[in-house]
Amino acid sequence: MVIVVSALIYSEIKSDSIESDADASADEFPISTPEEQLLDPVKLDSLFQAIALDEEYPDIHSLLIIRNDCLVLEEYFAGYDADTRHMIQSVSKSFTSTKKMILMK
Repeated sequence: MVIVVSALIYSEIKSDSIESDADASADEFPISTPEEQLLDPVKLDSLFQAIALDEEYPDIHSLLIIRNDCLVLEEYFAGYDADTRHMIQSVSKSFTSTKKMILMK
């Protein structure tokens, strides 16, 4: 059981400043509910509220939770949306390395 949380934390990037080779979208995943995926909706709501209030987790622009190949949560903050582009540079390497290590275990 792996929960993938993608939180892009790169401030002050304009959506038109970064070009993308592909328009990947979370809507390619089947949508499910937290309850169907045995996740606590109260804890997810608490996390959402903490991010939305921008107090405990400042500068988070998006949060996607995928469990069992189903999209459970997709939320955007601070005026960002699914079409907003971010400069992520080395972050991709970190996620790839982490995923590889998880799969090797």
